[in-house]
Amino acid sequence: MQRPIPTTPFSFSPFDRFHNEILPRFHPPRRDGAGRASIFIGTPVSTVPILSAVRFARVIPVVVGGPQDTFVPNVVAASPGDIIQFQFSSGNHTVTQSTAEAPCQPLQAALPGAVHSGHIPFVEGQQTVGVFNMFVTNTNTMFLYCATGPHCRNGQVMVVNPLTTDQVVAMNKVAAGTAASTDGTTVQGGVVGEIPLASAAFIIPTNTGGPLVAVPPRRSRRALCGALCSAIIHPWGERYDDSVDWNGWPGATDPVWVHKHPFDDHPRFSPLRSDTKTDVCVVGAGIAGISLAYELVSRGRDVVLLEAREVLSGETGRTSGHLSNALDDHYTALRAKHGAEGAQAAADSHTWALHRVGDIAKELGIACEYRHVDAYEISQYPRGDERRDRDMLDLRREAEVARKLGLSVSFRDDLAVRGWNSGPDQRGGTAFANQAAFHPTLYLTGILQWLQSQPNFQCFTNTRVMSVQETSSGLLGTGEKSVKVETADGFSVECAYAAETTLIPLQKLSVVGEMAYLRTYALAIRVPKGSVEDCFIYDSAEPYKYVRLTECDDRDDYLIIGGCDHRVGQDTPEGRYAELEDWVRERFTKAGSVDYRWSGQINEPVDYVGFIGKNQGCERVYVATGDSGNGLTHGVIAGKLIADSIDGKTNEWTRLYDPKRLVSIAKSAPTVVQNVLAINKEYKRFLQSDIADIEDLAPGCGGVLNPTFEKPVAVYKDEAGNVTKMSALCPHMKGVVCWNPGEKTFDCPVHGSRFSNEGECLTGPAKAGLQSVE
Repeated sequence: MQRPIPTTPFSFSPFDRFHNEILPRFHPPRRDGAGRASIFIGTPVSTVPILSAVRFARVIPVVVGGPQDTFVPNVVAASPGDIIQFQFSSGNHTVTQSTAEAPCQPLQAALPGAVHSGHIPFVEGQQTVGVFNMFVTNTNTMFLYCATGPHCRNGQVMVVNPLTTDQVVAMNKVAAGTAASTDGTTVQGGVVGEIPLASAAFIIPTNTGGPLVAVPPRRSRRALCGALCSAIIHPWGERYDDSVDWNGWPGATDPVWVHKHPFDDHPRFSPLRSDTKTDVCVVGAGIAGISLAYELVSRGRDVVLLEAREVLSGETGRTSGHLSNALDDHYTALRAKHGAEGAQAAADSHTWALHRVGDIAKELGIACEYRHVDAYEISQYPRGDERRDRDMLDLRREAEVARKLGLSVSFRDDLAVRGWNSGPDQRGGTAFANQAAFHPTLYLTGILQWLQSQPNFQCFTNTRVMSVQETSSGLLGTGEKSVKVETADGFSVECAYAAETTLIPLQKLSVVGEMAYLRTYALAIRVPKGSVEDCFIYDSAEPYKYVRLTECDDRDDYLIIGGCDHRVGQDTPEGRYAELEDWVRERFTKAGSVDYRWSGQINEPVDYVGFIGKNQGCERVYVATGDSGNGLTHGVIAGKLIADSIDGKTNEWTRLYDPKRLVSIAKSAPTVVQNVLAINKEYKRFLQSDIADIEDLAPGCGGVLNPTFEKPVAVYKDEAGNVTKMSALCPHMKGVVCWNPGEKTFDCPVHGSRFSNEGECLTGPAKAGLQSVE
């Protein structure tokens, strides 16, 4: 039985004194167009005594309005001492307290003191944003709505500290059946004020003139409470610090996608701060997780999306942005491993995925540079080299097999790339038509913004998942099954289904042992706009390379080249960026400056096909991993396959991607053995040292010290000479990590886990960081 929901309003007595007695001394009230008194909140009152009355743990921004009439987010977990700052975006809105039973009627009528902000407008051209700062003094559940016109009936409702994830959905359903909303009367329960537009948690796109929600906070924007806070504090409870890169990631520098879409513009969400329930819990907010959330929410499922860091902070934001059915491992190899039906399923699924991205972008109006291009597979071994002859024969065969699978492909002896005006003779190769290029983070941000407007979606970031456990209500695994997802902070999500859409699933071996883990590298080089054909190029000569264009500015495009892969922890980036740059300059003489360089991670399954479906030994836990270099289309495929399975729909691609498949894995036994031998070799590092003495370690460098008769220690010395010492044993399977000098990380050569120079876990399958040692 659910305990009754308290209807007592929050107590604001200390705040009322601040509002009525202290603030007016500094900023007298003014009258705005709506006839209400407003208070300017400024820095002169930052030391007022009221700061000692309430503990200011967090400032939680909520955008009111936006492209649709919504609250973003529409569910907030707040603690006593927090301030919820409502920032009023496009239109004219209120924040008014109600009840779950009467969501569009003000609670003030029955309970004096209930919250009402009054009507706060935002019009085009405004350089300030109206805010309503509400202090939180207890954890009671609070229901809020907008009293303007039909906004409440249309879904502009929210819940603070809900008991379950269903409450905002239920409130929305009741509101939809309400005949009309009633306005509040007295402005109370918080302080009305203004902040600069530049400090707001939403942006105004230049093409519309109206505010567009981009969920707060942004790392570079110190907004929010002015005099009410002694320090800016992130919604996940940490103090703001300009010296910290909140979007830190193992790459040496940023990917090219930040040129048009900086990390600061990625949506932001709060951490999970209480236990909750939902239909489906999705772990991992990259393209697979977001695609799955979209498919499920569109079908009416309630979804909670969890992410260990920020959304799009993983490999999705570090890809080269290829949407292609010209698969890296070739259909000839896929047919040998998986048969004709398997090869057909691979062709059909990746073709569907690249078009699905375009369809969703069009449906949601997402400007993400989606366009169709041709893809050329070539060989850069010189003419007369027998390796080139072998490559050309392989490409001819690949074109023939792919064509039989229904793909638009041909082998062309005269194939030439416009703009390739020097270096090796590139003529000849396989041409795949109707591939697609796009901007991955712009696309996924567009989906997230749509999801935020849906009452059956919630997202929590900076929430690391430690376990996903399927349980049964009966003995010996009988009875109704359910899933419990537990986080590092001690909270849990109870759900009917869960999906691990992380780079690597949370398990010791199983599919983790059926993949190789590779680092891949990329550069973005300026070329004059129009000087190079807008296409994909795949160079099959070793080491493998891949090329595409993306927009830079009015004068230039960026030529993106990636490749030069190596196993994680078994080599370094040294010389790889130089090789990529040389490859471009030898062939494209108009190439200019290198503006971006970055790296990413690829999981290569032993049978060339990713794992999507029910986790081994489970009926309600799903995994999506092993992209084999085609992670973007693979993630979109995962969204459909898992959603179809949860809904009980038959999908003809299920067999190909099944994590429990045996036949193709058995055919790959020699590769599995090679992986095992390579892994076993790495355990010899228990007896090896990278450095002889910490004193010999240069500033900004790291290494592994292996004292006699003791466990190996990972050591990092920062630029100031401060030393950090950690266990060098990876928490996953106790492999000894290696120092990666190019990216300043400690990498595990066993199953690809990666850690920052201070031991923070960056990439799984490890779930925890390197343990600190004295």
